[in-house]
Amino acid sequence: FFLMIRRPPRSTQSRSSAASDVYKRQCLDYPTDTSEYTVEADHALLFFLGLTTEKALQDGKWNKFLDTNLEANNKIFPLYLGMAHRIVPYTTFQSCPGIPKIWLWKILHAEQKTEIYKQVTAGTKLYSEGKVYNLCDKKKGALLTFEFRSYDSEKKTEDSLVVVNYTSVYIKGKGGFNFKGVPEKTLNPPAKPSTQFDYEFMEPTQKNQALLYRMTWDKNPLHVDWKIARLVGFKKPILHGMCTWGMTGRVIIEKILNYDETRLKSIYLRFVSHTFPGETLVIRVWKLEEGHLYVEVSTLERGLVTCIGDVTYKC
Repeated sequence: FFLMIRRPPRSTQSRSSAASDVYKRQCLDYPTDTSEYTVEADHALLFFLGLTTEKALQDGKWNKFLDTNLEANNKIFPLYLGMAHRIVPYTTFQSCPGIPKIWLWKILHAEQKTEIYKQVTAGTKLYSEGKVYNLCDKKKGALLTFEFRSYDSEKKTEDSLVVVNYTSVYIKGKGGFNFKGVPEKTLNPPAKPSTQFDYEFMEPTQKNQALLYRMTWDKNPLHVDWKIARLVGFKKPILHGMCTWGMTGRVIIEKILNYDETRLKSIYLRFVSHTFPGETLVIRVWKLEEGHLYVEVSTLERGLVTCIGDVTYKC
């Protein structure tokens, strides 16, 4: 249920500005593991099912992602590329000397941005690498951002770039090191328009949504274990941020891009609060300039904004 992470030298745990510079220097650009991963049709199918509901499948327009017979159909839902790197950020904590001991369930997914450069099919082999991209003191915790780049060639040239993922995690109780991050590397949503939203969609989640999504990769007990959820401060297990992210993207592809997943260029969400499995997502979308949308997600039952961000697409 937890990872025992090697503590940094005692001097790096000081709250002084001198020590925080050591903390920063030891973290920024620190490399993650690398990975080689062949896209599996069955795993991609599980991911897609974890983002959908019976209602979304009724008209049959998503059937192209439900057939795992590679000879007949090897299409992969593009948001699957959000986990294309197959690198667990937590393993980086084990070797990075600038990060203190962390309990897994005290780590929350804070932001996810995925930039898609190529579509892939089942059987595609991806070569991925990553690094600590940014670090920011949030006083009550630390915000750590990773960059993962995945390629369809071992040479990892720009022509072979498939997707870039930025994943930010919030580490509870590890703030106070007096570094506000590298400004140009900070992920920020555009300003929320002051006008009325252009679209509003209601998307129910299922009570077992977290159990289904958990089969794709994320085994954090926070999403299934009631005792752990209460220990962290939630009344019950919460839905994975990546599940909310993926469901939001699927709805936008369905409702605004008319089921044409190849038009999606990027999707970014900041998770500002939590969703419980079984709640209904209220997805509000504003048109910015051509090919750019502002997105806000809230829960119907509690009226609580849970995500803000933006989406870009091909016109």
